[in-house]
Amino acid sequence: YIKNAIEVERFAYNPVVRMRVRRELGLDGCHVIGHVGRFEIVKNQLFLIRAFADVCRRRDDARLMLVGDGNLRADAEREAARLGIADRVLFMGLRNDLPDLYQAMDVFALPSIHEALPLVAVEAQTAGLPCIASDGVSAEAKVLPYSQMLPLDPRLWVDRLSANGEKIDRTAASGIMRDNGYDLNRESKVLSDLYMKLLEEHT
Repeated sequence: YIKNAIEVERFAYNPVVRMRVRRELGLDGCHVIGHVGRFEIVKNQLFLIRAFADVCRRRDDARLMLVGDGNLRADAEREAARLGIADRVLFMGLRNDLPDLYQAMDVFALPSIHEALPLVAVEAQTAGLPCIASDGVSAEAKVLPYSQMLPLDPRLWVDRLSANGEKIDRTAASGIMRDNGYDLNRESKVLSDLYMKLLEEHT
């Protein structure tokens, strides 16, 4: 089958872009947890915000970057304010610079209640980010060896999101994603070759 591939080179880790974006957003020296998704019940951002409040009790440098918009964004903003962490949550809205924003993150969180393979998980891991996804997400979402699938137990998420984790080489991630079939250039050629073979068989 043909995988839902991306332009790997657009998302590959770039330390220069990382430094620039973190400086622009005031994130120098911060531990940045990122998330991209519509603000809807199934995406479960309220769970992530509540877990992040506990992360903040462990780490003064923790920041949460939420990219996207939707019906429940106002609820999420109110919850962050209620928990006293509004100044540590960045509500980014809809953006057209996602490849750059992934560079600024340190870990990617995907606490969806249920979801097939999310393209954002592919993009984030191509940027070398450890992806922490719920076990309601398709197991295909875990590609990098240091990514992880977790049940929606707040204690587990707080522990994992608080950790610095192992020292990883983010520059190697794009090659791993290519080798696992997520490079658009390679996959489009596979599709093209398949069409040519079918055409030859029917002429």
